[in-house]
Amino acid sequence: MKLIDKEIVYTSLYQKIYQIVFWSFSIFSSAFIIFFIYAMYSFSQAWSTHEYEENTELLKSAAAGSLYIESRVKLPLDAEIIHVSEHRAGPNTAYNLIFKVNDLGIFLEELSNQYPMLNDELVSKRENGNISALPFCEKVNPNDEYDKLFAEKMDQSILVDFCKEQKVLFTQVEDEVEIGKIMVVFPNQKMVWFNSSYWF
Repeated sequence: MKLIDKEIVYTSLYQKIYQIVFWSFSIFSSAFIIFFIYAMYSFSQAWSTHEYEENTELLKSAAAGSLYIESRVKLPLDAEIIHVSEHRAGPNTAYNLIFKVNDLGIFLEELSNQYPMLNDELVSKRENGNISALPFCEKVNPNDEYDKLFAEKMDQSILVDFCKEQKVLFTQVEDEVEIGKIMVVFPNQKMVWFNSSYWF
């Protein structure tokens, strides 16, 4: 190293390599710290975020595909979608689809070929199948921070038949430690409810 016009000039190969390594390490360290802070922020946001959407055009148009992917059950062509929603609570998700079927007999025959149907289950129990049940039938309190999410978007008025205490046909589509999927058939209303929940 020598001084030329009051500037330090590195002449040693070792010194040049040292400078390259030093600045490379500094840049890498800074980039890593920035990435770490961003990753922690994203992780925190993912765990604390609550989102709820219902009856959007996107959810309705994807309902048939979503039902088949999740349960291998085909949505009847003439099915009337009563409610379709998706709730995300941190890393956990719950998908709900409620629809009416004109020819319930054919639908039940196809369903029972894949899954055993159980009788005399009361839909009001809500404990079946390791699922995340939304407050479909409970009074939503708009002053509560959690309920406010549903108070702003959930239309409970269309779920009157769904919320009646009644005997239904019930089947467990899937029941794992972090996965719960059920399908409930309301014979009197020719209505079907599918729920798919994923837990972390």
